[in-house]
Amino acid sequence: MATGSEIQQTFAEVRRDPESAVSTLPTLVSLLDHDDVAVRVNAAWGICLVVAARPGVAERVREAVRSTADSDEAVLVGQWLRTGAPSPPEGAEQRPD
Repeated sequence: MATGSEIQQTFAEVRRDPESAVSTLPTLVSLLDHDDVAVRVNAAWGICLVVAARPGVAERVREAVRSTADSDEAVLVGQWLRTGAPSPPEGAEQRPD
């Protein structure tokens, strides 16, 4: 699991340039199962932001979320990806610090 500084670095990269943050997706998906709910919500937010900026990765992310994450936040991301919604799911509005 990523350390606190790695998590913050990942969230900062997504905030800075979501279109170029595709490389953060494996980390973000793994964070959907983090013990801290704030980390899970922010990971969901980050995934949705990156996928909204780069819709071509949606199917790959959907498969990764389905096969690796079990949290409520993972379910929300999976639902959002299935519907192709243009904005992050409810509950993912909180921006990472």
